[in-house]
Amino acid sequence: MIGGSFTTVGGTARNRMARLNADGTLDTGFNPNASDQVYSTAVQADGKIVFGGQFTTVGGTARNRMARVNADSTLDPGFNPDVSGDVYNLVVQADGKIVIGGTFITVAGTLRARMARLNADGTLDTGFNPNANNAVLNTALQADGKIVIGGAFTTVDGTARNRIARLHADGKLDAGFNPNANNQVFSTAVQADGKIVIGGQFTTMGGTARNRMARLLNGAVTQTLTVPSAARVQWLRGGTAPETLQVTFELSTDGGTIWTPLGPGTRISGGWELTGLSLPPKGTIRARARTTGGLSNGSSGLVEQVAAIPGPVIAIDLVPRLRFTGVPGCTYDVQRAPAPTGPWTTIASIIAPAGGLIAYADTTAPPGQSFYRAVLP
Repeated sequence: MIGGSFTTVGGTARNRMARLNADGTLDTGFNPNASDQVYSTAVQADGKIVFGGQFTTVGGTARNRMARVNADSTLDPGFNPDVSGDVYNLVVQADGKIVIGGTFITVAGTLRARMARLNADGTLDTGFNPNANNAVLNTALQADGKIVIGGAFTTVDGTARNRIARLHADGKLDAGFNPNANNQVFSTAVQADGKIVIGGQFTTMGGTARNRMARLLNGAVTQTLTVPSAARVQWLRGGTAPETLQVTFELSTDGGTIWTPLGPGTRISGGWELTGLSLPPKGTIRARARTTGGLSNGSSGLVEQVAAIPGPVIAIDLVPRLRFTGVPGCTYDVQRAPAPTGPWTTIASIIAPAGGLIAYADTTAPPGQSFYRAVLP
């Protein structure tokens, strides 16, 4: 999926948005036809495509700066946020809501200064209102739901934040995050380890010289790839890890030389899973996902984690078992003690069978070390 200011792709008319096949050739069946620039695009879980920019029509139908099309590029008639100014970036959250940033002042006629969040159907999320005082140029999501934003702003919700800030999941300012760039931040991206890479026109960050590019420290990343059963794999992600999309799972049975696709992941609370599998008892699982960031969220990254399939659980019988030879027909007391010197306790009385071989399992043995003896009563 590509967007921009172009009017042709490979010599074929395509106004500002197009889709390419895997080999780079034009998908001739996809033609949304936007009237002006498309800055940012995202594919939703259901295959629909949301996009934002400067356009005011899509396919000849009025759509102010944001629209959604079906997978075949036909306009989704039920999605119409009606944004008053340019939409420079958009990202789809794990819950399907859409965060947008730009230069706009209203969304669907409601005041939303330069940043807003939409419900999955395109209606305004009325509980989210960061209120930036200048353009929001990029957005990056963390797995814990926090949102990193960069741009030209100097305040967020009335609090000083120079060109970069972080929001809680509800849109409120994260008071503990204040890098303080001295000029515009064009691009932000969250690394796999949670650190944040930024680029722009700045020459200092937090008062320290950093010419146009810097990296910020961040909190802890949490991620766990497990195989709860032969039928299921699970990838849980949290903390400052980058939010992911398009997760896939793979299997290797030769130590990682060859990987066989298992299928795409499905969203669950806190991560992703794939079910309906029939995994071998030994092997390696790999989870891979795409991340987005950069100016207008036009950049893409890859994160992955690898885990071994745990072998079958082997039940170990830890019951003490005694074998000794006695006189057939004689009765013997089996005694147990915590030390070689006692004290001794009789735990069973056994009559030696024909042949004299006596076998006894102590199913009531306490934890720790025990000593045993057989005596005549």
